[in-house]
Amino acid sequence: MEAVQEMFQYSQLCKEVLSDEDYCKLEVESYNSMDGEKSDLYDCPVCRNKKFVAFISPVYHDFTLKECDCVKTRKILANIRKSGFDKELQSKTFDSYITNEPWQKNIKNLALEFLKSNGSWFYAGGQSGSGKTHICTAVCNYMLGQGKAVKYVLWRKLVQKLSANKFSDEYDNIISDITDYDAIYIDDFLKSSKIENELNIAFEIINSAYIKHKILIVSSELTLDRINSFDEATAGRIIERSSKFIIQIQKNPDRNFRLRNISDL
Repeated sequence: MEAVQEMFQYSQLCKEVLSDEDYCKLEVESYNSMDGEKSDLYDCPVCRNKKFVAFISPVYHDFTLKECDCVKTRKILANIRKSGFDKELQSKTFDSYITNEPWQKNIKNLALEFLKSNGSWFYAGGQSGSGKTHICTAVCNYMLGQGKAVKYVLWRKLVQKLSANKFSDEYDNIISDITDYDAIYIDDFLKSSKIENELNIAFEIINSAYIKHKILIVSSELTLDRINSFDEATAGRIIERSSKFIIQIQKNPDRNFRLRNISDL
């Protein structure tokens, strides 16, 4: 209590001897230098975990607070943890991605090159168990580390949610929420026994990301030529935005590394 009183007295003294502009600057510097409550979700060097940043309003010329960009990242990380994807982020990194084969090295190099691009998309399709989810997760991991808000979407769960809200206003809200982040990662895209029933949803998600110029990362067991046979508009947008950042792993049981973990009985 005594420390609080001393701080208040010091503040009043500064207010008396400083000009309004200098006092406002002092308030901003003082607030921005304070530490907030630490969280195991995200440690922000900008707001110092207060979730707000102080600045001088250019209109009113007084002390003003604005929400820190990290708030969106914290929300995403909270959603990732809730979905269980946080464990994937911990284990599926570029360092843990195996590159024993030349095609694996090519995939890793392409993913690293993609991270240097500006607004491109990244598509990994083909053989199940070949490490597509691993490399896409590693890309997301890097983006999150750079402060980007990444939305993780498991295709089957998304389809279930949208189908349940097909005739309500919530349908559009779900799509809008998904494409409201810096980047969206769709895992197991169009993994379904009834793909024809999901093509409209696929187009709406892809087209929304396309129109909003969001970064899209996609992993799927389908190659783009296969998707093109179902819907040229959806495939065309992915091909256009992904450009050279397209991985298509041809079907080959030798590239299914999950099978290699099965011991003969």
